[in-house]
Amino acid sequence: MYQITKTGAIKRGDGVMIPLDPSNSDYIDYLDWVGQGNTAAPYVQPQEEIDEEARQAGLKAERVGLKGKDLDQAETWITNQLNGTTLDTVSKAKLLKIFKKFAAFILK
Repeated sequence: MYQITKTGAIKRGDGVMIPLDPSNSDYIDYLDWVGQGNTAAPYVQPQEEIDEEARQAGLKAERVGLKGKDLDQAETWITNQLNGTTLDTVSKAKLLKIFKKFAAFILK
């Protein structure tokens, strides 16, 4: 079994990283495996990374100062920030909901 890593590299089931080198025998084996109709497991972002991206987005929100913006402007800004991350769609939706509540609170 293979898994795609955060950087798009390929990791074997035993944890060995496979270089994307057409002359590498492990990479050739991987391509043959894919050619047989198999698909590598997608990268799953660890919760710690999701939490850190959320923390960083929160700090950035504080730095740019959402004060003085209306709620629609704040929600647009938050959405744009989340779209610039590597988060999956479900995580983005969860964080957007949290940040919208945060924005509504600080814009009171």
